[in-house]
Amino acid sequence: MMVFKTIGICDTQPVTIEGLRSLLRSCNDMQVVGSATSLYGGLELVKNHTPSVVIIDKAFGLPAVMDWLANLRMLGTFSVVWGFR
Repeated sequence: MMVFKTIGICDTQPVTIEGLRSLLRSCNDMQVVGSATSLYGGLELVKNHTPSVVIIDKAFGLPAVMDWLANLRMLGTFSVVWGFR
């Protein structure tokens, strides 16, 4: 049985969001349900679309991302923090 995952993307760069969306489009068991370029927008995305997983850009800064993750845990969404060095 295939498990379907919904994905939200919260990244500072719209071009990165589109790249991730394009990459995930090739995964039959995943669907991007929305995206945001700010942490506030990302929280609204989670509240409105309840994705299974949210991919978060570490470029928002560690303190802000840690606070954001605390809010996300209360909503029951898993998260992946990613970024380049």
